[in-house]
Amino acid sequence: MLPNHGFRQVKGLDTEALIRFAHSIAWRASASTLPDMKHATLEKTVEDGLKEYVLGKPLEGPSLYPVSLTQISTVGEAHNQSPYIDIKPIPNLGEDIDLNISIMRIYLDGLVLHIHLPPIPADHLTSNPVFLGSADYVLITSVTYEVSFQYENLLHLLRECHPSLLGNR
Repeated sequence: MLPNHGFRQVKGLDTEALIRFAHSIAWRASASTLPDMKHATLEKTVEDGLKEYVLGKPLEGPSLYPVSLTQISTVGEAHNQSPYIDIKPIPNLGEDIDLNISIMRIYLDGLVLHIHLPPIPADHLTSNPVFLGSADYVLITSVTYEVSFQYENLLHLLRECHPSLLGNR
């Protein structure tokens, strides 16, 4: 395992409620006209699909828009970040090529939700405990704040907006 990274196996979560919660944030961010949400706009068919789940469409397994969780395992700077669309690299695990999956990234202080967007290979989801609802437990990945995307992103924003605050970082 990589330094500063880990995972937690968690049983007993209400994964359906967590999936609907994540879908609700993604749908609302995409449908919003707020300037802060401009980087969270989804295709209309995806936005409508998320809305259907929020309004009660039955979930079977991880849903068409699977959700994974990453815990930031050490305390860092508190800040807000709006949801946005990103590309998540999935390393080669015996396949011919690495995968790059589109996601909506939602940051909640200390917890990151990835809503995976179509197309997603079916074999990527089957019984994969990283995705809520795929198994009878959830595998939550973790990373320390000091090597997290959140930390790097905050440094990037500070360099752009307030370089004097960084000192030698």
